[in-house]
Amino acid sequence: MRKITIATFGAISILGIGSIFPELANAATVGISSYDITNTQLSGFGSWNHNYNGIINSNSNGTYNYSDGSGTLNDSFIGTDIDNTHLFLKSDNSTITTFLDQKSAIANIKLFSFGPTENGIPGNIDTVNITINGITENFSTIGFEPEGIPPNNVNGLVNELIDFSNSIFANVVTDKVTFSNFQTSGNFPEYYSISEIVFEQTATSVPEPISLGGIAVAGAMGLWMKRKKKAF
Repeated sequence: MRKITIATFGAISILGIGSIFPELANAATVGISSYDITNTQLSGFGSWNHNYNGIINSNSNGTYNYSDGSGTLNDSFIGTDIDNTHLFLKSDNSTITTFLDQKSAIANIKLFSFGPTENGIPGNIDTVNITINGITENFSTIGFEPEGIPPNNVNGLVNELIDFSNSIFANVVTDKVTFSNFQTSGNFPEYYSISEIVFEQTATSVPEPISLGGIAVAGAMGLWMKRKKKAF
């Protein structure tokens, strides 16, 4: 993702601790019931802190595996600083597997970090592999700001969107999504951070039967309106 980076670890936030981001309440989202992580650092790494209530096992390479739990990445709160955001080390080659509340067709995925901030890490993710139903595709991220928050982060856009439209996953139904092969940039490319993962569903319901032509027109208008409402 293209952005401007400031090379400091200090974090400045004007948001209240634990503020709920409005997009989660307004968008057609599907919840994450639990998630696993392989090859991650524990909370406290780099003086960043996160939560996880599942099983934690150590690996011989100094990393840890998380399984059968929930925590910072699915607590319905956007992070505000390094005390409620998961810090990852790129060289650990971490994978994140999310288990959704129900089978859904995903329109896009939002990876939140935190901001405004002088920290040089949020917004570092450029590309990531997504695996669904045994198939993997690489996606470039798109920087965005949540609705109602001005784009005044000193690092540019610190949150990342993964858009499934025009991909092999468009309209694919699943309840399990795996993230891997995170690629980064910036003054601290060895790190990346995530405070919340949000899945937005593809609109699938139709009020009454309509013609194929009507479906095409309705789909085009719905996509146009959805994109118009997003604040990037």
